[in-house]
Amino acid sequence: MLVEPAPEKLPAFLAGFRPDLVARGPHESVVIEVKVGTETAVSERFRELAETIQRQPGWRFSLVVIDSRSDEVIPPTQQLLDRKDIVDRLGRANELLKMGATDAAFLLLWVSVEALLRHLASREGLPLERVPSSSLMKELFSLGVLSQSEHDVA
Repeated sequence: MLVEPAPEKLPAFLAGFRPDLVARGPHESVVIEVKVGTETAVSERFRELAETIQRQPGWRFSLVVIDSRSDEVIPPTQQLLDRKDIVDRLGRANELLKMGATDAAFLLLWVSVEALLRHLASREGLPLERVPSSSLMKELFSLGVLSQSEHDVA
């Protein structure tokens, strides 16, 4: 089983897609995508992918949706940083970097990036407020909100 496999570990028909799991077996292999609180309409985005996978002999696609009200996900975030706070934090991160405080600069940068990603999710109407920050970027990419190049830059 491959967890969040690198692109070079994926079969050619999965190019451009970053699944959560790929499990290969002697008779059947499965591509698994896990979503938190995803609306049914969003799952439509996976229809073409599922059809592509289904055409591959011995392969199938599984979309797992976890209820966002479930105790298995983190509690909702308190409040999003506003644009001014994000810009201020980015400026402070730059100052810290110039002073050689790379660890502190990285933390402020990460907080800013996460806030921007959550604003993007909110603007797109995606129910990602309860998605852990470690999965947020991948969620936005797999839902088509972030392009491959934006994901790579981030």
